[in-house]
Amino acid sequence: MNKESLVVLKGKTKVIVERTENSFLPNEKYRAVKQDDNSIIVFGELLDMETFNNLFETVYDRMIREWIENGLFPMCKPLSKKAFVELLDIHTYGRGQGKLFIGFVGNKMDGLFAFQPLFSGDTKAKFINHCYKMYQDTLNEDMTHVDDELLQRGNSGIPLSFGDIYFRKEYNPHNEKREIYC
Repeated sequence: MNKESLVVLKGKTKVIVERTENSFLPNEKYRAVKQDDNSIIVFGELLDMETFNNLFETVYDRMIREWIENGLFPMCKPLSKKAFVELLDIHTYGRGQGKLFIGFVGNKMDGLFAFQPLFSGDTKAKFINHCYKMYQDTLNEDMTHVDDELLQRGNSGIPLSFGDIYFRKEYNPHNEKREIYC
C-alpha cells in the first residue's frame, strides 16, 4: 500500500458531505483511490481534487511530521536500530507463552505511536526486529502496517491492559458543534 492510499483530515473539525450525509472524523484514517479524471474517492465519497486538497492530507506526511517531533526521524534521517530501540518503551502484557510485547514511542501530549506485535508469544528480540522493520517500511512509504493497525497513532496514553491506542475527543465545555459541510 503506497503513501497516497491513506488520508486523514487536516483540521480538528468533523466534515459532513451534504449530498450523502457521510461524515469524516478528525485523526481517523481513510482509504483514498485516485481516479483517471481530476477526482479522488475517499471512503466511498467522490471528491474533486480541489476539495480533497483543502480537506485531506496523507497519513504518511502527518506521521513524518510527528516522527520528527518525537525524535523518530531526526533531521530527516532514519534512526539506527540501536537508537530506535533506545526510544522504544516496551511493555509486556500477559505471561507465559501467550505474552505480548508492545513498543511505544512519544507521549500523550505530542502524540504516541504503538508498535503492535505480529504474533503472541514472540521473543523480545523478534519483536524488536519486527518493530524496526515496520519503522523502515513506513519510512520507505509502505503504509501496510498502518492500514493493518500494527502501527498505531494516538494521544490516549499507554493502556494498562492490552488494547489499541486512540485519539481522545477534544475538550468541549460549551458543547459547540464543530462541523463543516462540503
